[in-house]
Amino acid sequence: SLLEIACFARTLTLPRCYRLQPATMLQKGAALAPDFLRGLYVRHEIEPLYCVLCRKSEQWEKPFPECSGCNLVNYCSRECQKSHWKNHKRLCLDAQKFGKKELNKLGRRMTKFHLFYAPLIDCMVLFRYALYNIATKGRGRPENHIVEIRLSSLPDSLRRPRLGIEKIVIREMSTEERAKVEATARKGKYFLPYVCNLQVSNHKSYHTMNGDIEMMETVQNINKEDLLQRVTASVQTINAIANGLRPDLFKIIADCMK
Repeated sequence: SLLEIACFARTLTLPRCYRLQPATMLQKGAALAPDFLRGLYVRHEIEPLYCVLCRKSEQWEKPFPECSGCNLVNYCSRECQKSHWKNHKRLCLDAQKFGKKELNKLGRRMTKFHLFYAPLIDCMVLFRYALYNIATKGRGRPENHIVEIRLSSLPDSLRRPRLGIEKIVIREMSTEERAKVEATARKGKYFLPYVCNLQVSNHKSYHTMNGDIEMMETVQNINKEDLLQRVTASVQTINAIANGLRPDLFKIIADCMK
């Protein structure tokens, strides 16, 4: 479905940066410190975006233009777009015929949002589940819950992926959602599901962060105030980058993804 984007699970080991005190993690204004952010990203394999025809990798500082007819695919050059038109024509015209262009555009933003911020989102989700464990005094059932990251669309004048975070909540997971997230969970691992939800268009993308017992136990030893600071700092960092207020942090992430 166009409204549900394919997602990839990843396995996290617990790097030292997860155990840092907030004073080491945070900068003024509660943004994450550059060294912490760099340490988070270098430990993850980030799947790059490609030109749909020649498979040339896209650079985040210079994103490839999307097909203006359907907003579904990217091309590195006009030549690649012309060469691919014979194969792409039917898909493109169908998208225009059924008025899916704007939905496709928002769907692409969701895909790029998760690709760009995945390590940071994983960190934020992990800390949010740890807060849930404290709130329920360890008697809750996190396996029946899901973290929902509610997103808002940002102006086209800003850097891609042009989405920001409105709110992050934890709620009960529906039976339908459970089936979607269990498909990405790896055997023998804890899995922490979350959904990115662009409410204005009802785009939802489901993801699973896979971890182990050591990771969960270590994070659960962090106190409530520190966890709150870390979740808040993660949200504020993403929103500051998305709104063009922290080009230095954007560059760190873009460099790590080359």
